[in-house]
Amino acid sequence: MTDFDSFNRGFQACVENAGRHVAAARVLQEARHNNLAYSTAVLALEEIGKAVLLGIAARARTGGDEEFVRPEWFEDHTKKLFWALWTISFSTPARILEDFQRFPRVASDIHSRRLQAIYVDALAPEQPQQIPDEDVDAIIALAEYRIDREKSSFFQPMNEQDRSNLEWFTDAADDPRMAGVIFGESSFARLGALAGNFREWIQWLRNEIVRIDL
Repeated sequence: MTDFDSFNRGFQACVENAGRHVAAARVLQEARHNNLAYSTAVLALEEIGKAVLLGIAARARTGGDEEFVRPEWFEDHTKKLFWALWTISFSTPARILEDFQRFPRVASDIHSRRLQAIYVDALAPEQPQQIPDEDVDAIIALAEYRIDREKSSFFQPMNEQDRSNLEWFTDAADDPRMAGVIFGESSFARLGALAGNFREWIQWLRNEIVRIDL
């Protein structure tokens, strides 16, 4: 078995586990445990993000950069959510896409909301506010969509240009100035025009940010 076979097995194990989390979220939703359903669906998204990170790590390793994906990323809730979400495409249900565009830092928002939903604040000890049905529907639908997209995904080595662009994207997304461009309306319009081709989208983003001299 090659290293890539091993990584792809790990990738699919994460996707399968995400599917179990979504199934549990549906049961919790039917029982009217909205906050727990939301939190469980977020766990599914985190597993998808972990899968994506495994794939990136495998491709980076073939390029000789074993440290590109840092081990602590796999324990970082927001980082995993980010990588689950950044590969979203324009075939996503419209309401979810609108949410994604409205909240540029959507990964942080989702994680914060999950924490508020499942824990009592010691400084203001009241029961957490119930998450509305439509928001639970949206997060479960998003998780189901990402699982469906990744079921048949398998990673192969990336070329030097792709690796350079991915490294640039990772850094740029953490820069507030560049994030405003990356997660802006025109950026998503470009992604739609490229029919969800993320390789070309990232290259376009990189060229665009150089053009506007950020």
